[in-house]
Amino acid sequence: MKKLSVKLLVEITYITILVTCSIIFTRYTILHTEPQDFNVYYDSAKTALHGGLIYNIYGPAKLPYWYFPWVAWAYIPLAFFSQQTAYIIYTTVSLLSALASIYFLAKKMLTSTNLLNVLFIFSMSLLLCWLLFRVGQMDFILLAITTLTIYLIDAKRPFQAGLLIPIFLFKPHLFIIFFPYALLKGGKSFFFSALLTTLTLISISFIVIPDWPFQMLRLLGESGQRTDNIWNFTTLPTMLNAQENWSGTANLPFTFALILLGFFAIWSVRKLQTFPVLSMALAASLFSAPRAYSYNFPILIPALIWLSSGLPKTLFLLLWTAVGTLPFLFHFSTGMYSIVIFVFVIGIVKATIQLREIGKAKFSTIEEST
Repeated sequence: MKKLSVKLLVEITYITILVTCSIIFTRYTILHTEPQDFNVYYDSAKTALHGGLIYNIYGPAKLPYWYFPWVAWAYIPLAFFSQQTAYIIYTTVSLLSALASIYFLAKKMLTSTNLLNVLFIFSMSLLLCWLLFRVGQMDFILLAITTLTIYLIDAKRPFQAGLLIPIFLFKPHLFIIFFPYALLKGGKSFFFSALLTTLTLISISFIVIPDWPFQMLRLLGESGQRTDNIWNFTTLPTMLNAQENWSGTANLPFTFALILLGFFAIWSVRKLQTFPVLSMALAASLFSAPRAYSYNFPILIPALIWLSSGLPKTLFLLLWTAVGTLPFLFHFSTGMYSIVIFVFVIGIVKATIQLREIGKAKFSTIEEST
């Protein structure tokens, strides 16, 4: 009993130290960096609010606004505040989105969930996605929407889940494999509600900005000429020393091959329950994304939580410690794609093993009944 108490005390101390350090580091990052990507969203929302042309180049880094019009509209509530206040609100929402998503995913997929585990995963996720706070990206908010979508599909409420699809179109290149499998699990009502909301927003976009597709394509075309990058892409072509461009169109044969591989890998394990299948579909999407950075790694968190389910405590701690520390060794750059490969490959192996075990259990049940 005494030995057990000492072991538990060591674990609590270890987790407390790492959680505290990661939160302090994240806080320092937020306070001492210039959120250039957030500034693009904020400035485009200000422009939309005043009826200006949102498809423009923003800030000293000359970053383009190349998204669908409703992305700028989503940020309009923040445009009523000063830029500094807006960023505080935005960061708070991002942190709460991350914590809520991790808590819910852990509750659904971990065999044992407690507050320490959730806080530990949360803190390591902050380190994994540190670049998100460095530049002010939206991916923790997208994680929350993704988690809600999976929950609604799993709860047999596909119509409500489909209503969220326009939010995924904020960054459609990150959900290439997720979309078809969400449709497979959600069925017709998911498809029709997704189509309804998307077409409605597209129609409104044409009313407000009649030539928005041409403006968006113009900026995407110009970005196809840009290969300069500070952090480098977390994609297979970049890992193989192929040159990438900002729009992700420089290595389309690679992308198509990876999409096919990712699609058929998930197809082979599609009979698993909704949460693990769609979590792995997210990992496969990041695996085959034509362009990605380490700030996009929140969509890897559901698969990581599923992979850590059932692990002994020591392996659980080691896995999430690696998740939080390896990005620093890779400098949050191209080497982080190796994490994506690991999660994708090990996840498919685990899913295959689980399906075989389920098949054996069913076979044994049939034999016993006969």
